[in-house]
Amino acid sequence: MSLYFILLLIVFIQSAFLLVGRKAGKFLFLLFTFGECFVIEGFRSFNVGSDTKAYLDIYSYISQIDFSNLFSMSSYLEKGYMLLNKIISVVFYDPQWLFIITAVFICFSTARFIFKHSPNVLLSAILYLTLDMFFFNLTGIRQSLAIAILFFAYDFLLSRRFIIFALIVLAASAFHSSAIIFIAVYPLYNIRIDAKKAFVIFVLGLVCFISFVEFSKIIFSLFPKYSDYAMTSLFGGEMKSASIIKTVLGFAVFIFSFSVFRILPKSEEDNTRQFNILLWFALLWTVFQFVSVNAIILERVSLYFYAFSMVLLPLAISHIRKASARGFVAVAVCAFAITYAGVILYYRPDWYSVIPYSFCWQVM
Repeated sequence: MSLYFILLLIVFIQSAFLLVGRKAGKFLFLLFTFGECFVIEGFRSFNVGSDTKAYLDIYSYISQIDFSNLFSMSSYLEKGYMLLNKIISVVFYDPQWLFIITAVFICFSTARFIFKHSPNVLLSAILYLTLDMFFFNLTGIRQSLAIAILFFAYDFLLSRRFIIFALIVLAASAFHSSAIIFIAVYPLYNIRIDAKKAFVIFVLGLVCFISFVEFSKIIFSLFPKYSDYAMTSLFGGEMKSASIIKTVLGFAVFIFSFSVFRILPKSEEDNTRQFNILLWFALLWTVFQFVSVNAIILERVSLYFYAFSMVLLPLAISHIRKASARGFVAVAVCAFAITYAGVILYYRPDWYSVIPYSFCWQVM
């Protein structure tokens, strides 16, 4: 656990780069920060992460299959992910290269996303490292790749280029089929969020929660490959507490950000389109997370929207008018996020199984 907090300390020290200049400082800060994240993600051992060993087994299995049979075989794995494994295994025998190559892409995409869209890269980096996304990247390779691809789709959502946006979403779904749901957010860009719309969405979430059996049938009709999870611990048990905590977290993020958004003057409306769509994401994250209390497997859907909170919170804070208030809130958010990570790692290490951490060369 100490490794992660040493990384946080280093990140704070590296924030000195931000004094160099706006773009150059941001670039250097993110280069070093996500370079260090890459080392931890890419060179982790098979003991780090709940699903890491399973991914190693999949890599070894796919490496023995001919290209001609790759897409004809029956598997719950998406074809894009299978193809990636096969290509890497042709060049590299050692399965560690799967972690190295995927970590390069995930860290690059995340750093690029923060660089382009966050008004406070230090706060975004802290949120990435503490509010689960970093820990999830150490275990959920397929969905982490899908989220990293969707960060590119987000650019075309903002620029209103639907064809390219849709193609990138389809590419993400080739690594995790549930990513296809992201295509439904495209119309939300032009719909201004307000209290009435948010209330309706929350009510719909409550209805889905109450009538969960019927709702789950719809979900599994859309994603039949996940129907087997219905009989596993992913549908409750010890992980239910994780969904409850993350629901409260999502609700708090949404309420705070929406409170800032609703008091912005009309004259700033043209400059708040990104704020608006990110609020929709926070709302969807909260609702899907709430429904997942009945089935933790549905948390996979909420993750696509959860990931964008590392830009939403800095954006909301940047719209607070008083500089002293902005500084206080930013420090408070950092303190909470670090405390949250510490509590989760210490009291709920089984959520991601990323402690104790070990590098690949330490367990050979």
